[in-house]
Amino acid sequence: MRSPVLLLLAATLVLSACTEESAAPSATHSHPLESAPADDSLAIDDSLAIEQERALKKTGQVPTVRKRVATIDWAQAKQHPAARLDKLGAEQRAKLLDAPVPALLPNRPELFESATITKGEHWYAASLDGEGHDVYVSGTRLETVVPSLALPDDRLDLAQDFRITRNELIVSLSFNAFGAAYVIEVECAKPSSDPRCTEDDYAVELANALVLPEQTATEGGER
Repeated sequence: MRSPVLLLLAATLVLSACTEESAAPSATHSHPLESAPADDSLAIDDSLAIEQERALKKTGQVPTVRKRVATIDWAQAKQHPAARLDKLGAEQRAKLLDAPVPALLPNRPELFESATITKGEHWYAASLDGEGHDVYVSGTRLETVVPSLALPDDRLDLAQDFRITRNELIVSLSFNAFGAAYVIEVECAKPSSDPRCTEDDYAVELANALVLPEQTATEGGER
C-alpha cells in the first residue's frame, strides 16, 4: 500500500509555486515519488518544480520557498456531482466527509470494498484495491510559494485537460479543483502489459468519474 505521504507530495506539486503578488499557482513536473520524506513534513526544498528551479538559477537567485494553506471554494465544490458511495464502510465515509478538502473519489463501487481512507490537517488520501491493479487518490490544500518568482498561470483544473506522467510505470494524473491539488495514481500488477497502465484511457476514465461523497440527513453538517 502506497504511503499517504508519497501521494500528498505529488498533490502538493500540482498547486506549484506562487508569486508573492499574484498568488497564482503554475504548472509543475512531478518529482519521483521515492524522493518523499519518511514523515509528513513534506520537505519543502524537494518540492521545487523543474521550471521554477531553472528560472531561479538563471537569475542567480537562491531557491527560497515556503508553504501556504490554499483557500478552498466549498461553494464551488457543492456544485460537483455527489454519490452515496454505499460500498464504503461507515468509518471510511466519515473520514471523507470530515476531510479538509473536497474528498473526490472515482465512482467505481468495485474499488470500494477494501478502501482505506486517511487524512491529515491539510490533506486526504484513499487507497483502492482493484483486480490486478491499485488506485490511489489524494488531495491537498498545501501549496508551495516561491517569493518574487513570476511564472505563467497555466494550472490545470477539472474543466481542462489533465496532466499525466509516469514514474516507474505508475500512471499519475494530476489537476487542480476548488483551490486544492489532486493526484490519481494507477499501479498495475503487470504494468508493461496491462492497458490500464500502458495507456492513459483508464486514468482519464477514473478522473471523469470523480464524485464527492453525498452527505445524508443523519450525517448532517455544513461547511
